[in-house]
Amino acid sequence: MALKKSSLIDYLWQKSSRKIWVKLLASTLAFSALFSVLALGNIGGIISNATVLGNLSVTATNLHNQLYFILPPVIVVNLIDFPLPHAVEYFFLVKRKKLLSYLLWHCVLVEISLIFSLILAGIISGCFSKLTWIDLDFGIDFLSLIYCLFGLMIIILVLDLLSLLIGKLKSGILIELFVLADNYLLSHYGWSLLLTHGLVNLPGQTINFLIEPAVYLAYLLLLLRYLSSKDFLQEVNYA
Repeated sequence: MALKKSSLIDYLWQKSSRKIWVKLLASTLAFSALFSVLALGNIGGIISNATVLGNLSVTATNLHNQLYFILPPVIVVNLIDFPLPHAVEYFFLVKRKKLLSYLLWHCVLVEISLIFSLILAGIISGCFSKLTWIDLDFGIDFLSLIYCLFGLMIIILVLDLLSLLIGKLKSGILIELFVLADNYLLSHYGWSLLLTHGLVNLPGQTINFLIEPAVYLAYLLLLLRYLSSKDFLQEVNYA
């Protein structure tokens, strides 16, 4: 039988690997072009001693860029790329406790695509500008990008899970509404549930390199706890 316990994830991977690789390659090129345009457009407004890595960090964690140019494409591309398992495959994923592995497998692929997109965008923006590549403060810029990618990973995991539970279109709408509501909290009350924890870096904001990963880790643990709960198993619709 194709769905043996030891080879379930391999089976799902082999079934969709060719299409997945084509989609991920297209996504990487598209996102690298997007990040490059944003980074090059941001050069005129940054300080004179900024670096390529610093410019890329500011570009990726800018609130305006996240709300209008980064999060919406990430959501749409993820909905297109994520291969929904068939009913019987979904059943075996839940029954054999392989659902989390399946979600993480897709999430890691998307994260790799985003990482390569940022690397290509950095190379392109560096070649078409007079910025130096890095300086002594490169660690802060690097960690800012890491936390931004971590925040995107949480969104991708939740989006994939919601796609299984309520469908791709509804999950995409729900995530986008959450981001807009989070931005409303940020605009009116100065705090948010997700945006200010590494996804964006507001002017004058000091990034706390202990709080940001702790918040995302808490979100991840809550998600894992939900996946292992009886409530989740009761909500799963195998039909």
